[in-house]
Amino acid sequence: MTKIGIPQSLFYYYYFPLWSTFFKEIGYEVVVSNTTNKNIATKGVQLTVDEVCFPVKIYFGHVANLISKADYIFCPRIVSIEPKAYICPKFMGLPDMIKAAFEEKVKLLTPTICLQKNQEQDHKTIFVKMANGLGIHHKIADKAWLNATTVQTDYENLLKKKLTPVDALKIISGNKEVEEVYIENAPTLAILGHGYNLYDEYLSMNIIKKLRGNEFNVISPEMVENNLIDKYSSRLRKKIFWTLGKRIMGSLYDFIENNRVEGIIYIASFGCGPDSIIGHLAENLIRKSDIPFMLITVDEHTGEAGINTRLEAFLDMLKRREAV
Repeated sequence: MTKIGIPQSLFYYYYFPLWSTFFKEIGYEVVVSNTTNKNIATKGVQLTVDEVCFPVKIYFGHVANLISKADYIFCPRIVSIEPKAYICPKFMGLPDMIKAAFEEKVKLLTPTICLQKNQEQDHKTIFVKMANGLGIHHKIADKAWLNATTVQTDYENLLKKKLTPVDALKIISGNKEVEEVYIENAPTLAILGHGYNLYDEYLSMNIIKKLRGNEFNVISPEMVENNLIDKYSSRLRKKIFWTLGKRIMGSLYDFIENNRVEGIIYIASFGCGPDSIIGHLAENLIRKSDIPFMLITVDEHTGEAGINTRLEAFLDMLKRREAV
């Protein structure tokens, strides 16, 4: 059976249920790279130029991890996932960068995902066309897409129940032993940032697990309804044309105005252009409230001991405020 490799990085945390179900339904075996570790990160750093952000470097490490395991590696050229908004330009050039780094060692599936007009129909057309190119009849591809979107909807509904993508993916995969994540009467912290920064446990240094271990509930932009994101992000003086930036700002307004959190942590990648702007907007908005805020900037040189010290001090301060 032909194997399709999917790197466990970047938009994996947004669309893995859709991608994996589609490929399985058209008769392919899906192989996922290992979870991020030091070896994967180091390999990615070695393969890329210094200028790209740490998440992209990690992605290269995941591709390297898959080369010997899969016949094809799924590496879409993501331009936009909704009308009148875009993803970081590095995602548009990602397949080209991968080809340049690995030369002839890797076979890629690189559909261009640009959903600027009819979002749902365009998305389906892109995947059905890709399947046709692999020799799959359009009726099989149509059915596969229908099943894939059903699983993706179930996944996104789980996120709205205050589960992180990591929690939700365990449930979607059939793991019935997912531990209870909500702590009754515990304070809530918001974590902001791009999903591939927040949910990659190596990159984020397991911050969600650490927060829960200190008896804090955690919420993030993926847990906020899309209509609220659109409503609150429209308050900004100018429209944000980065989809992920809009989600961050829209959810932040929701967290602040509805008194949903006792503290906010923003995880940004060093060298990320959108983060340099969205992070500044977010910090300005938070400073106008009375909510404690901490910014964590990560790259391949970030030490976990220093982050742990800052995090412990921040949580101690929150607990003292709660006790007053």
